[in-house]
Amino acid sequence: MPGQKEGFVRAEPVLLTAEAAPIAPTIALATTSLENSPTYVRAYVMSRAKEAGVNPTKVDWIVGHESQYGQHLVGPEPNHTTSYGYWQFNDANADFDYACAMNLVCSTNLALEWIKAGKIDRWSTYRLCGELFPNCPF
Repeated sequence: MPGQKEGFVRAEPVLLTAEAAPIAPTIALATTSLENSPTYVRAYVMSRAKEAGVNPTKVDWIVGHESQYGQHLVGPEPNHTTSYGYWQFNDANADFDYACAMNLVCSTNLALEWIKAGKIDRWSTYRLCGELFPNCPF
């Protein structure tokens, strides 16, 4: 697919619940409500970033590139770990919590805490922005 990284396969959309274990390399969230739409997810994280005093451009970049605003909530990583949720929290992190990662409100609160604590480099799409993306705004 154009714009898709080599070797990265997306599965057909399925409904993912907190009880469900990942069953495919990438599982897309079935959009059945406004809250699951990319437009809503983007507006929500941008609004929360502004409220928290975090640069909304950075937040927009991370969520847009990590989960495509919640459309791809599970993704395998090259180091044989898996990232989950709107912000693609990696399960190798000691403070990883699956239920929080899959919840827009909880994961956004945690991500904003990390960013404010100087942990923004945990997201490779931010840390490697200039190397991976010719249109990197940072």
